[in-house]
Amino acid sequence: KISTKGKDRNESKYKALSKDFLDFRNSLEREGYFKPSLLHVAYRILEIVAMFGVSFLLFSMPADKHSILQPLVILACLINGIAQGRCGWLMHEGGHLSLTGIRKLDITMQEIVYGVGCGMSGGWWRSQ
Repeated sequence: KISTKGKDRNESKYKALSKDFLDFRNSLEREGYFKPSLLHVAYRILEIVAMFGVSFLLFSMPADKHSILQPLVILACLINGIAQGRCGWLMHEGGHLSLTGIRKLDITMQEIVYGVGCGMSGGWWRSQ
């Protein structure tokens, strides 16, 4: 025989938790946390472009294994990796249609950022 005594207590606990979460979400919504900022999106894209630019500049400096520039190649790899990670986060928001609030623009930006910045397919990502 299955006891339901604890079940009622858990249900009321989860109802209270759900209500608290909904209240918190509504307060964030009132404060504007879910409103997209095109200026912020532009900043994030420029940040990625700048990081790729710096990493490609560092990659283009001639360096061999005995060169003093060798640490710059390592730095270029690190910056490039961070830029690709930032592309991943940006395209993720675009794929969830939470980047600009404009569906077609979010999808287009996801495809461009993911395709150019990470060399992968935004369409494939959305189909998973």
